[in-house]
Amino acid sequence: MSPVFPHLPYVDAVHAALTAAGHVPDVVTASVVLGDERHPADLFAEFQWDTVRLRWESARGWLHTAPHTTGDRFGPLLVAHLADPAVLATVVERLADGHPPVSSRAVWEDPAAGVLDRALSDREGC
Repeated sequence: MSPVFPHLPYVDAVHAALTAAGHVPDVVTASVVLGDERHPADLFAEFQWDTVRLRWESARGWLHTAPHTTGDRFGPLLVAHLADPAVLATVVERLADGHPPVSSRAVWEDPAAGVLDRALSDREGC
């Protein structure tokens, strides 16, 4: 059985990378939206600043909002599903400076990534 919040180590790693890069979020949220027999639970994390938001959903990956790219609607980020936290710090820096986000295939390299990857594999539709 997977941990109830298997994404918390990833959320912590992203928060640490953002903080190290000088982009401390105003709000960090991590939760699980419970599912049922037809719809699996969805893991969720969101990082918020005044004008930029990053959201990770287990079913859809990374999304973002910024006034100059998507406005108030979440749009996809072209990064790995479990993106390297340093890449996400670069994304926030570019978005905060009014530039489009970077794209990257770099993934999170950490022993906890295997636990999260297995938890995602155990969830139908992820």
